[in-house]
Amino acid sequence: MTANVAYNVVLERMQSPRFAYVGILWFLPLLAALQIALYFADQVSAALNLIYVLWVVGFDLPIMRMLWKLNK
Repeated sequence: MTANVAYNVVLERMQSPRFAYVGILWFLPLLAALQIALYFADQVSAALNLIYVLWVVGFDLPIMRMLWKLNK
């Protein structure tokens, strides 16, 4: 959660699609580690977090990449 908050602060302060895209790339390993830890600790929480992981990978990542490419 701390990494997500840090990412949102950087996104709001920098207001740059490039920083947003790079921030998501740095955030993905942390998100994957959380998903793996939840899988072994609590499957219900892992299933609920998987929805968020799919949102980040399927929506946030492509949108930020497109915005960065469009606003070079």
